[in-house]
Amino acid sequence: MEGNSCPWSHFEVAHNQFCEESLCSWIQHPADTFSNIAFLYFSFLIYRSCKERNLPHLKSFGHIGVALGLTSMLFHASGTFFFEIFDFGAMFTFNLFVLLLNWQRYKGLSVARFRFWFWLMTVISLLSLALVKPLGASLFAFQILLFVILEFKIRSQAVHLANYRDYKLCVLTMGTAFLIWNLDRLKILCKPDNHIFTGHSAWHVLCALSFYLMWRFYTQFERQDFKLYPSAKA
Repeated sequence: MEGNSCPWSHFEVAHNQFCEESLCSWIQHPADTFSNIAFLYFSFLIYRSCKERNLPHLKSFGHIGVALGLTSMLFHASGTFFFEIFDFGAMFTFNLFVLLLNWQRYKGLSVARFRFWFWLMTVISLLSLALVKPLGASLFAFQILLFVILEFKIRSQAVHLANYRDYKLCVLTMGTAFLIWNLDRLKILCKPDNHIFTGHSAWHVLCALSFYLMWRFYTQFERQDFKLYPSAKA
């Protein structure tokens, strides 16, 4: 591939590289790009269900799912660090949204303060990634660890125990996805000339499924369980 003749050759190359070899094309990694349709599919299911079941407080999951799908498509189509930042940014928004939902259930948080902390932590995460390129995956994992720990804290103090079936399935699915992500990244499960479905494609599909399972877990709670009202204590 002649670097100077390819559409994305003048952009800085992404920090994270995966198995699928790059094509000299506007879509450098077709398999890793189009597998993100899974996020758009599950987002559609979330939008439809939120409307049918009157769950407006959980509609933001759909917005985040669309962002996850589109930013990851741009990242894998371009293979650039510029769009890698946006990809991680969408991943951070999911983690931080869940973290703050848990804090609302645990202590209570007003709508205004929810938005303030959500955007502040998102911007800090993005700036950290822009300054320290290898930080993305570690920061993503750390944020997941935070909201899981907080969930255990909520569970230990709950008067009425929630149904954790979907949560457990979500964790299992994400764990499997992370294993496959590493096998693909380390070129262990790898066929570079496969542009149909790769290990990283499986990561996208399984992450989209775990994202949907997390949303299903939260549908069991009533709106007041999140203490979303302006009068809630922060």
